Amino acid sequence: MIITDVVLFSGGLDSAVILLGRDPASTLAVFVGYGQSHEDVEYSYARAFAERHGYTLGFIDATGMLSGGLCGDGDSPVVPLRNALLLNLACSIAEREGAESVWIGCNRDDRKVFADCRPAFRLAFNAMLEACESRVRVRMPLTMSTKRDVAALLRDRGGRVEDTWSCYYPTEEDEPCGECMACKAREGVWASR
Repeated sequence: MIITDVVLFSGGLDSAVILLGRDPASTLAVFVGYGQSHEDVEYSYARAFAERHGYTLGFIDATGMLSGGLCGDGDSPVVPLRNALLLNLACSIAEREGAESVWIGCNRDDRKVFADCRPAFRLAFNAMLEACESRVRVRMPLTMSTKRDVAALLRDRGGRVEDTWSCYYPTEEDEPCGECMACKAREGVWASR
């Protein structure tokens, strides 16, 4: 298998759209476990989605190197520099595999809260890659799309919203909490159907 694209794949709506836009024959999807509270359910959705659509899914266990995992501050889902860390891991894999692009799903709604989902972050990250003489570049094609736009694009590409996971704090029964920022954004997607 010749890898041309690496997709950071959480099993969520945005990364599912990115994945379905790539050729399964030359794409490696990568899930990173970093101690997130929703890792088990998120990974099960990612694995099932990748299998259903014919993609290879790799797993990186980054919990140990992060001394117990990353977490937001209280009720905030913001994890400072999380995407920078995840992209560094994915870019290393892409470099090893000979791929030229690492794809991450960051939409316009995310830009309001997450600094590392903004176009300026991508430009700076790619400048760092260039300074390191890497051929890999980070792609963030959804930064002008709202969550509703992304859901419509997923359906256009043959995916189903219900096959993705978006909750930060699942219940003990692995059901969405219905209260976190990701659940609220998802409610807007369902309302737009």
